[in-house]
Amino acid sequence: MKDHHNKPFKVIVFGESGVGKSALSIRYVCQEFSITYDPTIEDSYQTDIKIDDKSVKAEVIDTAGNDVFRRMRDQYIKSGDGFLLVYSVTDRWSFHAVTAFREQILAVKGQKHKILPDIPLILVGNKCDLEEERVVSYQDAKKMAENFSCPLFETSAKNDTCVDEVFSCLARQMKASRAVSTRKAFKRDQHRSSLRHLPFGEKKCKGRLETLRQSESSPSSVPTRRRAGSFRGFICGARTLGTT
Repeated sequence: MKDHHNKPFKVIVFGESGVGKSALSIRYVCQEFSITYDPTIEDSYQTDIKIDDKSVKAEVIDTAGNDVFRRMRDQYIKSGDGFLLVYSVTDRWSFHAVTAFREQILAVKGQKHKILPDIPLILVGNKCDLEEERVVSYQDAKKMAENFSCPLFETSAKNDTCVDEVFSCLARQMKASRAVSTRKAFKRDQHRSSLRHLPFGEKKCKGRLETLRQSESSPSSVPTRRRAGSFRGFICGARTLGTT
């Protein structure tokens, strides 16, 4: 559990080709902006993300936007701790495309049908410096972020606008999510440990009671429930008096 707690966070950057995923990642990690465009297959950057004057170790994985690499995304999602869904404010298609990325994340993480998924995620509208070319309004993006139950940031990798804020916000989410997971794992370990130290007879009785509770909670006839109730008294060593 200690190793898991100190494990570097994995930040996965998703988005269509040309939205500036690489520029955003390089701006944060290397504090520079590249004017050349080189389609990414996968780039990985080791960095520290600052949270309230403290740093956490992270690996930023810049993924391919090309749909040819869609099958690789499941592997990214499984290993990811937090996700940036990046679109360009100058490209409406890239804006609508982030919905498919989110749906895939929820499906792989097993939270597709939950109303408020607790997956660390941020919606990022990049290239906000190109105001004259804007086709996606802040209001439309805000509505999408509300539907996603996640924060929204508009950034400019070129001008270094809100880039640090994006990664710091995601780091806070990932840290909180890991703390919750650690507490749940600790409780499970405590429960398993307590069961291991029970006497064999009591452990066997508890196991049978749990089986009976499950069978009683499932649809069944009334006579079946009565028989289960009588059997419960029998397996726990109680004297059961009844009429035939």
